[in-house]
Amino acid sequence: MKRFLAATVIGISPLLFFMPSAHAFSIFDYSVFSYSDVFLGGNVRITDGEVGTDADMTIENDVDISRSVNGQGNLNSSINLRVDEDVTFNGDVTIDHNARVKGNLDSGGNVTLDKTVTVDKNVTAAGNVDIDQNSRVKGNMDSGGNVLIRKDAKVDGAITATGTITLQSGASAGSQNPGGSPQSPQSYVSPGLPAITSFSAGVVDVIKGNNQSTILAPTSYNVLDLGNANDLFLSSGVYYFGSVNIGRDSKIHIDLTGASKNIEIYVLNNATLDQDIFMLLNSGTGSNVYWETHGSFEANEDRIWYGTYYTPYSTMTFDKNSRICGALYSEGKLTLAEDTSLDFCSPYQKQNFAPEPATLSLLGLGFLGALNFPHNFLPTTSSCPPCVLMLRCGKFYR
Repeated sequence: MKRFLAATVIGISPLLFFMPSAHAFSIFDYSVFSYSDVFLGGNVRITDGEVGTDADMTIENDVDISRSVNGQGNLNSSINLRVDEDVTFNGDVTIDHNARVKGNLDSGGNVTLDKTVTVDKNVTAAGNVDIDQNSRVKGNMDSGGNVLIRKDAKVDGAITATGTITLQSGASAGSQNPGGSPQSPQSYVSPGLPAITSFSAGVVDVIKGNNQSTILAPTSYNVLDLGNANDLFLSSGVYYFGSVNIGRDSKIHIDLTGASKNIEIYVLNNATLDQDIFMLLNSGTGSNVYWETHGSFEANEDRIWYGTYYTPYSTMTFDKNSRICGALYSEGKLTLAEDTSLDFCSPYQKQNFAPEPATLSLLGLGFLGALNFPHNFLPTTSSCPPCVLMLRCGKFYR
C-alpha cells in the first residue's frame, strides 16, 4: 500500500513524511525517489542525496552517483557505473562490466556482477551470487544460495553460502564455507512520499504568443500557455495553475527577495516545458523553490532548473542535458535522460504564507507589466553563454 501522509490544506506544510524504521533513510535524504520505476540515462551525474525506488531501477552507461542507490525491486545497470556508497535492493542486482561500488552491496534476490566490477566492502545476497572474470569483492561474501566465482575473479574475505561455492581457474577467496550460515542482507525500507497538497486552480487564462514578456503576481490562474522565447517573471509567494505550457528558448525569472523568500508553484494538471528553458533566481537556491504538479511534469532538453519537484499522481521526466539543483519525488515513473546532472539541495520546507494579493485588473486586463518587479537576475551574457554554464546549488560556474 502506498504511503502518503494525510493531505493538508493550503498554508500547512505538505512536507510531513512517513517515518521509516531504524537504519532506513528519510525522504529528506533522497535527491531522487519514486514509487514507480526509475530510469537514469547515460552519463547522468547525481551529486549528494540518495537515489531510490519502490519498484525497479534501470541505469544506463557511465552514471555517477555520490551516495547510495536503494530499491524495492530489481537493479539493472549498464557499464561504468560508479556508486560512492551502498547498493541495497530487495530484488535482484545485475551490474555490467567496469563498475565500482564503494560501499556494501545487499540484495534480497540474486547478485550478478559482470567483468571487472569492484565492490569495496561486502556482498550479501539472499539468493545466488555470480561474479565474472577479473571482478573483485574486497570484503566478505554471503549467499543464501550458490556462489560462482569465475576466471581470475577474487573475493578478499570469507565466502559463506548455504549452497555450493565454485571457484574457476585463477579465482581466489580468503576462505570458503559452503553449507554454512550466511549473514542476511540489509533490507530496503521505503521512505514514503510527501503529503499531497489540496488546492484548486483559478479562472484567469494567461496565453501569449512568441517573444513576449509576462509578469505574474502570486495568486490563482487557470491556463498558463506561453509561446517560444518568452520571459516569465514570478516572485516569492504561492501560485496555482490549472496547467502550464511554456515554449522553447524561454526564461523563468524568479524574484525571491519578498517577505517569504520562497516560491511555491502548484499545477492541477500537466506541466510541459519545452527545450532550452532557463530558470533564473535573483537570490536563494533550489531549497527555496517548490513545484507540485498533479498531472505529469515534463521538461524537455537543455535547461536549468531549481527546486523540489513533486508529482504525487503521475510521471516526471527531465530530458537530456538538464541541469537541476534540488530534489525529485514522483508517484509515477521518474526519468532522467542522458547527460543530465542533479545537485542535491535540501528539500523545500513549505512556509505558512498566503498568496500575495493581486488585483483582477492586473491579472485579467493585460497590465501585468505595471507591477514593480525587480530585474536583478543572474545574467546570461555573450562571454558566458548558457551552453558552457554548469550548475551547483544556487550558483553558476564555469
